[in-house]
Amino acid sequence: MLDIQQKRKFRNVIYHRVTLGLLFILVALALHSTWKVYLKRRESLMMKEASITRLKELDSRNQELESKIKKLGTVSGVEEEIRSKFSVAKSDENVVIIVREDGGSTTPKAEKTGFWAKLISLFD
Repeated sequence: MLDIQQKRKFRNVIYHRVTLGLLFILVALALHSTWKVYLKRRESLMMKEASITRLKELDSRNQELESKIKKLGTVSGVEEEIRSKFSVAKSDENVVIIVREDGGSTTPKAEKTGFWAKLISLFD
């Protein structure tokens, strides 16, 4: 008999509204904290991917700059860079700069002809 009364008392305590309310609040807090951790993890993974991409870009830029530095370490590399930047020539060389006109096209433009001009040209 005592065993049945203890079980009933335990059930009354467990299934009491206040106890269920407290358990619900604890579960809600745990879910909220878990959700915040999940969002932070997702954000950190996105930032990690962006950092890896940026690192690859910087590595390729670094290799490019190192090759330019090696090229500028030679006399011919320095000369080539000066020629490309400042359009200069040596004392025994001549420089010719070709400027293209705004039109740019060397083909003659076709004349616009109307309907009547085409009709008359058929009989000529």
